[in-house]
Amino acid sequence: MNTQRDVRQPRPAGRWRFLIGHVAAGLLACALTVSILGSLSYLGISAYRDREERRRVAAFVSGLELRDRDELNYIVSELRRRPALAARVLPTVLRAAQRDGIERRQLAAIDVTAALLDLPGFDDRRVEQILFSLRTSANPAVAARAVAALGRLQPPRRACERLTECLDTDSPAVEDEVCVGLLGLGETGARALRGALEKLDIDRRIWLTGLLAERRPAGAWIVLEALLTDRDATVRIAATDAAGTIGGSDAPALLARRLDDAVASVRHAAARNLGRLVGERFIDDDGGVELARQWVARRGARANAG
Repeated sequence: MNTQRDVRQPRPAGRWRFLIGHVAAGLLACALTVSILGSLSYLGISAYRDREERRRVAAFVSGLELRDRDELNYIVSELRRRPALAARVLPTVLRAAQRDGIERRQLAAIDVTAALLDLPGFDDRRVEQILFSLRTSANPAVAARAVAALGRLQPPRRACERLTECLDTDSPAVEDEVCVGLLGLGETGARALRGALEKLDIDRRIWLTGLLAERRPAGAWIVLEALLTDRDATVRIAATDAAGTIGGSDAPALLARRLDDAVASVRHAAARNLGRLVGERFIDDDGGVELARQWVARRGARANAG
């Protein structure tokens, strides 16, 4: 009788371990299968949602130019309530409008985008880059509107950087929007504009003096003080007129400095505008300039005596 156990036959305990191992392996395989199927299902649903979203965005863009202002405002209000959706669709909307080249569609897409750039936490460099690239559009209206939108970037320092970079174009419409945008950013924007004045031609600098006089923005004197010492006499004359319109406690002293300008017409303009501010009439000739100098001297003497 063979009392030796056949080593090929599993022991009872080993048999149970063997069965449990097979069951565990089967369960693991099932779990992996379910996981894979679930992932594929999720990817399928996600792909469907992506396709559906792209379809809706395409339909939205294709009729964008037909929507009136109230409809666009409603779209903006809905996207403001769903910032995650806005972040997803804005680059697509802008790119699609940029490609098709229809002016009204591009302008509407830019307007919708600009209205959403101040959303808390919104910082999409794709949107920023598309707007920046539109500054060179062959359509001046589109280029100017895109630059105006860049002025709404957050934080304001970033808007200043992008706006000053837009002065690499030769478009008067773009340059005008850069000036308006920077002046809308307070003293930070005014300092950036002052540093970029050399990039503007004479006509644009003269136009800028009129803008300062008309709007009187915060930081106006930061820019105007530089324009009063501009290398071109016609710009200096326009700047003295703006100074006489804006006024303020610093205006008389700044205009008084121009009474010694090398160009007679600048001296005359400085005297005339100084008279406007102090209630005197200094006529546009050398005699008026001399009277203005005497007034400045008397004022200085009274200040020293006091």
